[in-house]
Amino acid sequence: MLKTSSERRGIMQVAYLAYWWVVALGVTLLPTYKDQPLFVFPAVLALSVAWLVTIPSYSQAIVTTDFSLLKPPKGTWGRLIEALQKQRVDVPDVLRTDQSKAAMDAIVPTAVPAVLPVVLLDWFRWLSLRAIYVALIGMFGLLAGPSLAGVHWWHGWTPVSFLYALSAPWVGILLVALIIPTFLQGLIAGLRADRDLAAVMNPADGTAPIADENAEKRSRRKATHARG
Repeated sequence: MLKTSSERRGIMQVAYLAYWWVVALGVTLLPTYKDQPLFVFPAVLALSVAWLVTIPSYSQAIVTTDFSLLKPPKGTWGRLIEALQKQRVDVPDVLRTDQSKAAMDAIVPTAVPAVLPVVLLDWFRWLSLRAIYVALIGMFGLLAGPSLAGVHWWHGWTPVSFLYALSAPWVGILLVALIIPTFLQGLIAGLRADRDLAAVMNPADGTAPIADENAEKRSRRKATHARG
């Protein structure tokens, strides 16, 4: 998910690290209570176990899902380049030529449905590793959390906050990631329904059943009026 081909950190990796440290430091400074570990760590452990149990079904759904409906329309590459230029992003000249735009328009619609499952499976693998880390923190917190919560240092701060800080960023990511497969399946189902409706309304032979039915009703009314 956060791989980069160079030694410099990518924007996604920088954003992830910034999020991780902001959440971890914020949780570290929050006040804690004596009985807090008794319900925080079981919840953390339950979330991680739920992720590890459901990830096989998520992965199987990704493998069997038809992503051809998510292919970008023609001209997407050109609009992306224009959007980057409007944001004053330095775009190489070779990417702005008509030849490159035509080549990308030919490659992207078929490449995206093929690459997207690979990206999602790699992302799920990354999330599974974080779920294992969170599970280990949850188990250790169940054992040592109550004892650490009884140790008070400066202004009542307790070492158990370190355990909260280590798990909180990943817990947030796992919670948000639980929604993504449902959202993705709903999006694909909606696109499939739109495609099927378009096929019914505008069939390949050029005849629309609803339009034909309405025309037949109008002709019957005209015939009835003519007889009257």
